[in-house]
Amino acid sequence: MTVPIKGGRPLKFKSKGALARSINRYFRECDPHVKEVDVIKTENGKQIVVKDKIITKQVPYTITGLALALGTSRIVLLDYENKDEYSNTIKEAKRKCENFAENRLFQGGQAAGPIFNLKNNYRRWKEKSEVAISGLKDLLNEIHDEDKSTINKEQDSGTFEVNDAVITGTTDKDEGQEVENKSPLLD
Repeated sequence: MTVPIKGGRPLKFKSKGALARSINRYFRECDPHVKEVDVIKTENGKQIVVKDKIITKQVPYTITGLALALGTSRIVLLDYENKDEYSNTIKEAKRKCENFAENRLFQGGQAAGPIFNLKNNYRRWKEKSEVAISGLKDLLNEIHDEDKSTINKEQDSGTFEVNDAVITGTTDKDEGQEVENKSPLLD
């Protein structure tokens, strides 16, 4: 009987405790804290280096920032989430990053960055929009003008193909129309 050999690179973290300690170090470094810095001062015409203490600013919690602090890539970090031993540790770190991004949405300023982060790094964060269609021909003509697709402009019902999308429906010139959406354009 042959025993399969698991391939791939050995895990960077030997235990969930080691991973958790490294993750907590990243969050502490992101949070405001007192830091000792070298400052150049001039005394009696000479420049000297003295130690001074400053309070750092909050650095956003991000998945990529966490991966960098752990010495790995974002993809490898997210792969650890699929390993039973590390799953809860990674999920907890992701929740903390997600909470930070979500809170940034309510602090004013630019929301585009946190929105992008939430939509691309966390499940269930998707932008949805609803579109009411008042004229199938108008929609298809607009798509035609933008995509230079060929549409039978005389057709009032049936299936219209625009690039890779298929739209099936009927038009009623006075009442609008009913459309059965089979198109990724209209999802």
